[in-house]
Amino acid sequence: MLRAHADVRHVSRDFGLRPQERGASTGFGVLVAAAVLLLPLILWLTRAPEAPPAVAPFDTQALRVFLAEGPAVGLWETEKLSTRQRAYFAPMPGRTDRLIMAPAPVEPGTESYCKTCRHPCSYTRRRALKFFFEAPGSLFYANYERVGEPITTHLEDGREAVLLVWRPRHDLGGLRERQVWFEPDTAELIQIEDFSATGRRVRRIRRVSKDTGSWDPTSFDPKKDAMCMAADPMPIADGDDVRELAEDVPFPLVVPTWLPKGFQLVEAVYREVMTRGEDALDDAPRIPARLASLLYSDGVALLSVGVAPKDDMDAIMADRAPMPEGDTPGGLDDASTCASQPVEPRNVQVEQGLVRVRQGPCRTVLRRDDLAAMSVVLLARNELPLEVYLDVANGLTPLRELPEGAPIAER
Repeated sequence: MLRAHADVRHVSRDFGLRPQERGASTGFGVLVAAAVLLLPLILWLTRAPEAPPAVAPFDTQALRVFLAEGPAVGLWETEKLSTRQRAYFAPMPGRTDRLIMAPAPVEPGTESYCKTCRHPCSYTRRRALKFFFEAPGSLFYANYERVGEPITTHLEDGREAVLLVWRPRHDLGGLRERQVWFEPDTAELIQIEDFSATGRRVRRIRRVSKDTGSWDPTSFDPKKDAMCMAADPMPIADGDDVRELAEDVPFPLVVPTWLPKGFQLVEAVYREVMTRGEDALDDAPRIPARLASLLYSDGVALLSVGVAPKDDMDAIMADRAPMPEGDTPGGLDDASTCASQPVEPRNVQVEQGLVRVRQGPCRTVLRRDDLAAMSVVLLARNELPLEVYLDVANGLTPLRELPEGAPIAER
């Protein structure tokens, strides 16, 4: 009985397996145990890659409000290639459709460059935006789109800001874009910068302060508005329709029949410009010169077409000769780098005529003198490649030669 019992214990311990089978079982068990221990590591190594953390959406409503309704309360500065201006802005008491603008010194202790408008004036919100932009904000949103993600960076004065970039939907070449900075916490608009095709900055707008300093907007006297508007040079005729303007222009109007994609007319003006003629001395008598100006834009880039009789255009161009070094009233570039008009002209033959071209680091000036005895000057800030400007110059045509009711400019 004892032996039988021992045999039973032996069989139960070995599960009825022979010695060689018992060795195989032991190895299999080791593998199973190892697999169990290594399973978490295997799963970690073979996991799907984690998606990058989502970037929180940034509210850009402040830009849309600025472009539609004008600036928020405070001191604002706008710089272009050769000009720099500052002004306080505040809502007009009792009028939601108007803003008060009070020109301010560019630098503390210096005289403002707004020499014709030293006291506060009220403007419609759309008119006040002319202090910053030439084109409506709707045109910007139609032709530009946001690219990339918000970037936290620092302004030149060291302030932290969130940077977003808009680029043209219609790529015409180059580095053209608009960069906009916002306050990280409040999403308030801080600064706007526009760049040309060559990457040169052509406009900067920034909010210098959020208050109006020593100027009290509530002290504004509406009775002085008439004085302010009288100091603001008004055109003889203006509008947004070229054919209507042509009725007021005392010479044949010339218009572009081709424009870059996205560009449209934003201003049509006829005025008499006081010039010094060929004598560029400051004390020379002023001579009136007739000029029709057509301004085109895609919401950021600008393209100006000036039309005048040849003698008038000669006087205007002589009056706008390059400024000597050190004589610029401010701006993004000094006069030695960015003169009012480039030098060293050259002639370029296009299909429809001869174009006189001046191109510098900041501006391009094209001129044609073979159109209905008129001189036409195309002025731009190098926001597009030269080839595009030459295409516009090639398509210049006297308005009277276009079919009645036909579109004036194709894109």
